Amino acid sequence: MSEQLLLQILHEVQSHNERFDRIESDLAGLKTEVVAIKSDMADLKSQVAEIPFIKQAIMDTNATVNRIEEKQEFSNQTLELLSVRSIDQEARIKKLMFPSAAK
Repeated sequence: MSEQLLLQILHEVQSHNERFDRIESDLAGLKTEVVAIKSDMADLKSQVAEIPFIKQAIMDTNATVNRIEEKQEFSNQTLELLSVRSIDQEARIKKLMFPSAAK
């Protein structure tokens, strides 16, 4: 073989080696990204696993708030009734204390 042909083949082999090196480098980068994605997926899985517990806590809190609202409504009604009775009793006391002013 001629020297020029050998140089041409050598040049082609070097060119292919450079391309292979770039491919290997790209592949190593992709492997690193896959590892990072797998780690992110594991984190997401653990967070998703907590969703039922969070949902249950929200439902429990909602039930507690509903009970508090019911008790508060009952308390408001009781206070309103007591207020009316207090005003009524105050008027009766005034009538008893000042019978002439009531006429």
